[in-house]
Amino acid sequence: MFATVWEENMYEYICDKIIPGCTYKEKGDTPEAVREKAVQHLHEHHGMDYLDNPQFPDVSVAVMKVLG
Repeated sequence: MFATVWEENMYEYICDKIIPGCTYKEKGDTPEAVREKAVQHLHEHHGMDYLDNPQFPDVSVAVMKVLG
């Protein structure tokens, strides 16, 4: 199956890379958009406060370009 141009330019966040066992994934067209959604997910579902917590994990390590 061939990936569409849109899919080839997508980025994906996989929460399991930061919170082992979490199956949440998010896709977006830019790394920044995906990172923003990831920070929101980590706050809402895992109780992590990005701005208040200097120990907050680097979400960028879990945002990857989707390969078709």
